Amino acid sequence: MTKLRDSDVRAHRHHVLTFALTLLHIAIAVATLSIIMHGKRWPWLGSLVLGALGLIAAGVAYV
Repeated sequence: MTKLRDSDVRAHRHHVLTFALTLLHIAIAVATLSIIMHGKRWPWLGSLVLGALGLIAAGVAYV
Protein backbone atom coordinates (compact mmCIF):
# COMPACT_ATOMS: atom_id res chain seq x y z
CA MET A 1 0.00 0.00 0.00
CA THR A 2 2.87 2.40 0.63
CA LYS A 3 4.03 2.32 -2.99
CA LEU A 4 0.50 2.99 -4.22
CA ARG A 5 0.15 5.99 -1.90
CA ASP A 6 3.57 7.29 -2.97
CA SER A 7 2.50 6.96 -6.60
CA ASP A 8 -0.69 8.93 -5.92
CA VAL A 9 1.26 11.70 -4.19
CA ARG A 10 3.68 11.96 -7.11
CA ALA A 11 0.85 11.96 -9.66
CA HIS A 12 -0.92 14.75 -7.78
CA ARG A 13 2.33 16.74 -7.57
CA HIS A 14 2.78 16.28 -11.32
CA HIS A 15 -0.68 17.68 -12.04
CA VAL A 16 -0.15 20.70 -9.78
CA LEU A 17 3.25 21.42 -11.34
CA THR A 18 1.75 21.12 -14.83
CA PHE A 19 -0.88 23.69 -13.85
CA ALA A 20 1.80 25.98 -12.38
CA LEU A 21 3.90 25.76 -15.52
CA THR A 22 0.86 26.54 -17.66
CA LEU A 23 0.23 29.68 -15.60
CA LEU A 24 3.85 30.75 -16.05
CA HIS A 25 3.66 30.23 -19.81
CA ILE A 26 0.48 32.29 -20.01
CA ALA A 27 2.17 35.01 -17.91
CA ILE A 28 5.03 35.15 -20.43
CA ALA A 29 2.57 35.42 -23.33
CA VAL A 30 0.64 38.23 -21.63
CA ALA A 31 3.89 40.08 -20.87
CA THR A 32 4.73 39.82 -24.55
CA LEU A 33 1.35 41.37 -25.35
CA SER A 34 2.26 44.24 -23.06
CA ILE A 35 5.41 44.86 -25.09
CA ILE A 36 3.49 44.68 -28.36
CA MET A 37 0.87 47.10 -27.02
CA HIS A 38 3.61 49.66 -26.30
CA GLY A 39 3.75 49.27 -22.55
CA LYS A 40 0.08 49.19 -21.55
CA ARG A 41 -0.23 48.56 -17.82
CA TRP A 42 -3.09 46.06 -17.60
CA PRO A 43 -1.36 43.24 -19.51
CA TRP A 44 1.83 43.79 -17.53
CA LEU A 45 0.00 43.66 -14.20
CA GLY A 46 -1.96 40.62 -15.37
CA SER A 47 1.26 38.83 -16.25
CA LEU A 48 2.69 39.63 -12.82
CA VAL A 49 -0.41 38.21 -11.13
CA LEU A 50 -0.37 35.07 -13.30
CA GLY A 51 3.34 34.59 -12.67
CA ALA A 52 2.85 34.94 -8.92
CA LEU A 53 -0.01 32.44 -8.99
CA GLY A 54 2.19 30.02 -10.94
CA LEU A 55 4.97 30.33 -8.39
CA ILE A 56 2.55 29.83 -5.51
CA ALA A 57 1.06 26.76 -7.20
CA ALA A 58 4.56 25.32 -7.72
CA GLY A 59 5.32 25.88 -4.04
CA VAL A 60 2.06 24.24 -2.98
CA ALA A 61 3.04 21.12 -4.95
CA TYR A 62 5.86 20.45 -2.52
CA VAL A 63 3.96 21.13 0.72
